[in-house]
Amino acid sequence: MNEITDALNQWQLDEHEVRERMYRAPSPRERERWHALWLLARGWSAAQAADALERDPHTIGDWLANFRQAGPRGLVFEQTGGSPPALAPDQQAQLKLAVQESPQQVGIDLANWNWKVAREFIHERFGLMLTRSSCLNYLHRLGFVLKRPKKRLLKAKAADREAFVASYATLRLEAQAKGAKIFFADEAHFRADADLRGKWVLKGQPALVDSTSPRWGAKASYYSAVCLETGEVEVTWMSQMG
Repeated sequence: MNEITDALNQWQLDEHEVRERMYRAPSPRERERWHALWLLARGWSAAQAADALERDPHTIGDWLANFRQAGPRGLVFEQTGGSPPALAPDQQAQLKLAVQESPQQVGIDLANWNWKVAREFIHERFGLMLTRSSCLNYLHRLGFVLKRPKKRLLKAKAADREAFVASYATLRLEAQAKGAKIFFADEAHFRADADLRGKWVLKGQPALVDSTSPRWGAKASYYSAVCLETGEVEVTWMSQMG
């Protein structure tokens, strides 16, 4: 993390400027290099960025070293060869709609979108076989970015949450008037859920992945009572599930 921070400071760039350069990059290869730099700036390791972009970690390290040495000029890519097959506007619109759904919903038996899934969709739907860089280019061009997803808990009930927020606001006022502290005591678990490294979503949209909790007996649990206002922890203990 210090290496990327030092490099950005050296060339007087911040995370926001790196992201803007990624969106404005003139070629897929150059956009990919800025994308890797942006992921590093957001705290991803080189291995995680390489896994998300389907590159070797040494390649990510080389891009960072080039940036440290030459700044933005170190990420410039000289395009050679012919142009890739082009998708018509209506084909691009179909691809954009498809990526906003899960691959299974468009007939591809995989869990998450990446350039290979996009290529398979394009090949099956339009009869075109695009390269890796062309698929990534279309994902970026259509407004998608790669983000580390957060879990969207499927068992949550919106009405119950709203009722709790309303009652808690009243309780806080009463506690302040009495000089009391509110402690929340609850059980939490070490989870075994799979966690995606990255998810393609439209720019400005949250990256969420559906999550269901494993059965209670499959978890190791811990308990604590915490005051949200002061951060005090009253008690913590562990239990082993049998």
